[in-house]
Amino acid sequence: MIKEIEFFLPDICKIGGKDNLISLGLDSMKVMMIIDKWRKKGHKVKFSELMESPVPEKWFELLVRDSLLLNREKLSTSEKVERKNEDMPFALTDVQYAYWIGRDRNQPLGGVGCHVYIEIDGENIDPLNLGRAWKEVTQFHPMLRTKFFETGTQKIFDETFIPELKINDLRQFQGENITDELESIRKRLSHRILKIENGVTAGLELTMLPGADSRLHFDLDLLVADVNSFQIILRDLCLFYKGTKSNHKGHPFRFDQYLKEESERLKEEEKRSEEYWKTKIFDLPGPPDIPLAMRPDRIRNHEFERFRFILGNESWDMIKQRAATNQSTPAMVLLTIYAEILAIWSSKSKFLINIPLFNRKTEYDFIEDAVADFTNILLLDIDMTEKKSFSDRLNHIQKKFYEISKYSSWSGVKVQREIAKITGNNSVAAPVVFSCNLGTPLTDSEFEETLGKISYMISQTPQVWLDFQVYETQKGLLLCFDSVKKLFPENMISAMADAFKEMLKWLSSSDYNWGLAWEYNFADIISGKNLPWKSQCIHNGFYEYAESNPEKTALVRGVDGLEITYGQLKQQALSISAYLMENGIKKGDSVAVVMNERCFQIASVLGILAMGAYYVPVAPDQPLQRRKKIHEKASIQAAITEMAVQEIIQWPENCKIIDVHKGIETEPINSPLEISSDETAYVIFTSGSTGEPKGVEISHSSAFNTIKDVNLRCKVTENDIIMGISSLEFDLSVYDIFGILGCGGKIVTIPWDSNRDSSIWLKFLEKYKVTIWNTVPILLEMLFVIMESRISSLNSMRMVILSGDWIQPDLPARAKKFFPDSTVAAMGGATEASIWSNIYDASEFFPGEWQSVPYGKPLTNQNYRIVDSKGRDCPAWVAGELLIGGKGLAKGYTGDPELTDASFIKLKDERWYKTGDIGRLRPCGNIEFLGRKDFQLKIRGHRIESGEIENAINKFQGVENSIVMRNEDSTGIEAAVLFPGIEFSDANLLGGNLEALLEDNLRKFLSRILPGYMIPGKIIFLKEFPLNKNGKFHRKEIRSILKKNSTQRNKCRSRLLDELESIILDVWKEVLKARTLENSDNFFICGGDSLKATKIIEQLILKKIAPEDLSLGIFFKSPTISGLAEQIRFLKKEHEASDNKELEFGII
Repeated sequence: MIKEIEFFLPDICKIGGKDNLISLGLDSMKVMMIIDKWRKKGHKVKFSELMESPVPEKWFELLVRDSLLLNREKLSTSEKVERKNEDMPFALTDVQYAYWIGRDRNQPLGGVGCHVYIEIDGENIDPLNLGRAWKEVTQFHPMLRTKFFETGTQKIFDETFIPELKINDLRQFQGENITDELESIRKRLSHRILKIENGVTAGLELTMLPGADSRLHFDLDLLVADVNSFQIILRDLCLFYKGTKSNHKGHPFRFDQYLKEESERLKEEEKRSEEYWKTKIFDLPGPPDIPLAMRPDRIRNHEFERFRFILGNESWDMIKQRAATNQSTPAMVLLTIYAEILAIWSSKSKFLINIPLFNRKTEYDFIEDAVADFTNILLLDIDMTEKKSFSDRLNHIQKKFYEISKYSSWSGVKVQREIAKITGNNSVAAPVVFSCNLGTPLTDSEFEETLGKISYMISQTPQVWLDFQVYETQKGLLLCFDSVKKLFPENMISAMADAFKEMLKWLSSSDYNWGLAWEYNFADIISGKNLPWKSQCIHNGFYEYAESNPEKTALVRGVDGLEITYGQLKQQALSISAYLMENGIKKGDSVAVVMNERCFQIASVLGILAMGAYYVPVAPDQPLQRRKKIHEKASIQAAITEMAVQEIIQWPENCKIIDVHKGIETEPINSPLEISSDETAYVIFTSGSTGEPKGVEISHSSAFNTIKDVNLRCKVTENDIIMGISSLEFDLSVYDIFGILGCGGKIVTIPWDSNRDSSIWLKFLEKYKVTIWNTVPILLEMLFVIMESRISSLNSMRMVILSGDWIQPDLPARAKKFFPDSTVAAMGGATEASIWSNIYDASEFFPGEWQSVPYGKPLTNQNYRIVDSKGRDCPAWVAGELLIGGKGLAKGYTGDPELTDASFIKLKDERWYKTGDIGRLRPCGNIEFLGRKDFQLKIRGHRIESGEIENAINKFQGVENSIVMRNEDSTGIEAAVLFPGIEFSDANLLGGNLEALLEDNLRKFLSRILPGYMIPGKIIFLKEFPLNKNGKFHRKEIRSILKKNSTQRNKCRSRLLDELESIILDVWKEVLKARTLENSDNFFICGGDSLKATKIIEQLILKKIAPEDLSLGIFFKSPTISGLAEQIRFLKKEHEASDNKELEFGII
């Protein structure tokens, strides 16, 4: 045994019994070669067993354990062949079946073969000799004489069906003409679907070029060959060409007999493996959540593209040496790097990697140089949650790989089928592949000297997104990223390849310690302009303007046209300052503003700030308990209010009540007190996730930074007029008051009880010639509903500012339609960062692939970071949490230091606010807003952005807006749809048959643009959406409406099965082994998979229930009994119409 091991370690003089063989330089390929030798002697040792304990003593124990097998008769397929019927079709392997089913054009990323294409550049090739050699190769290997049938079976024939060598003669062509012709040949062959049903599984063409140059074009369907077989075909082509190999009677190995023997031999082992995976299945993650440019099911006629690079021999040798030192194999090093790269681009830290295992059982005679697909699939679940050093990560992944490889007898294809049963989702669970082909190069020196060198190579696999492949060449290590064109954002895969290359460089350098964690540096801070303007208090601008322009109108009370000048407003404010001081309020104190009258509110906040205190808006309708918590957290000394409010609400104990009317009548102070801009200006309370209100404390300098920048960008002047729609408790009001009054503009106030009445807004807009609109998007949409029927446009509006929520892609265009002279600014940020932190000019926005209007870029002196769950900066396209930094940051949450520390963090010595918003950076430099963390949906393993579904629903005719959310048990999704243009029978809620008809039509519409798992299970229609005080959708109230109405509605809509549905039900029960099924049950949730779907289709066709063109694709689109019945009826009607046309033609 020791001598056999030493043969593969020529540089080692002597091996000790306790030596770690991996440390001595033994890698996984050499271990496989040792296993091959031992298997030929009858030993049944497993790769995983040897790799778990790679020391001679342990290996010897394993061989002793197997000593009873040494005299066991060797399996010989050649002997069995004589006793078996060779003419019978035989079943596909699990992997072959996956490749075969992926040829169906209706499968996501299907409609292609598992195909490889290469070009070989050589010279002095003899066409006649090459043609003879090619014919001999195709006749010699049985699997190259195989046909594949619609029944999912294959059969080996005596003759080959592969076309003879085709010759393209370009010897008379020149320059660009040659390039064009070669490109045309590549385009024709590189992604073609070989006619395997006719036995065409490979092809070879020879292009003869000027001089003695030539190019071979070889392509192969991998249904008949794995990578090792691919090498064998190329090797044999060379040997037959040189005449050093003879054909005789063909290769003696029979793949069909091999599969039968293996199936019998592995029954017990497969059973153990199945038990292992079925206990593990519920804990398996999905694929890496890497950014996609398109959903896979939307891509048709796809092709793959390759990004490749070569790691030089010197660096590759260094990595192999350092891997051995780490007691790891080079393959495991590459796998760990791949996992690290995927983790950077994935928003999920746990994911599956699909690993092909090349599973030749060398105890069978003649198998070493047989051509067939011996591939098995292993699904490796990766957990990158914890930050680890590279060596720790490597050891963890290596240990995990060896552990699960013990259970590879139950293939990864079967595991994926089981996942589909449990989740009800037929998408491929592991479309990201790691294909490690270390050891023998694709071509050896003899081949290259005879036929040439590989100059181009591309592969594709159905239903695979990304296939990472490595090959050893004479120049070093070839690393390839083969990915589906159009599936990923532009340049993303090349960026991943660059990061992989960078990590290899790091690992191969002797200067770097594998005991450290690896981090790739992306552009971390997204910065606005840095302008060192002088900070000041937010009320200073108003008082300065009032001093010089006292007669200018500051406020207009919209309801009656009452005007208040700057001089009058200044006097009211300073009077309130005096009255507050008389009542014991000091600099730095907090004063609650509790009133409805807008003009009084504005005078009060200006008065509070002028005497050095800060204001805390508290709505009069706040419940007493919440009011108490606000007073307690903000240490409120007094509450300024109006008489109408004072008499109707309960006040916290020991709260000093200050009457605004008395304040206005008090003798004013002469001028505002001098205070630092670092002092607090206001505290605005927002809802907390725990139910406790949290008070955001903003300084003057922070708010001033935002206000000044927006005024400069939007060119706000004393001629501007804004309508103050936002309540004082919403921070948009901060800009309405101090942004406009600070530069001499005018505010039109609306009655507090009309702040949701869009007809009132329109009246005031027209009457007062308002120039600036500043609200959340939904309020503007409400305005447009009224404007549609009443007025075509308003020319006075010059600036539209939208923020605070998702902006529908078509809203800027609608704004330009109704306000033709306006500029549309889309803004975002957080109350915790002083109103806004980013801006995007949406005036000319064209949606394209954007799901919503971009967030844009940071405002002046403000910054963004986009980080993953570990706090690492995300590369372009990768979704992460938005962090805001810069001058706009709040001091924190008043009275809550723990929450402040949790939400305001330090990264690289800078302070950042964790917004809880999800976004990503586009290569153009704009931030894309993707929604809130808590609005992300994960249903049956799919991470779903509610915005994508809402965007689709909103395209349905008559829909004004929609909200999508999880259902109560998080097993599905439900939607509330705003559908105002219809009469509702029950107050706000639509009911009866009309709703059923509307829902059915909406579902059919959605099925054309969304996969089944993204279509809401419950849908209700509302005439209007409840809004919260800030004008945003009241999600809690909408959820309660969904909960209240869904049960009753579902009962009303249940019905009996018709005759066709009953027949389908019986077939489903038989195939699925299920006792009870409903017409709305999802086939995949009930335990179905593509194999069982094929059986059901076959039975329905045989029973003459369904036409012969009922396909898997149709089944997958309608995976319910009622849905399938509807599809069958549709197909039958099409056939009847076609038959009638033929009959009419015959009569004529």
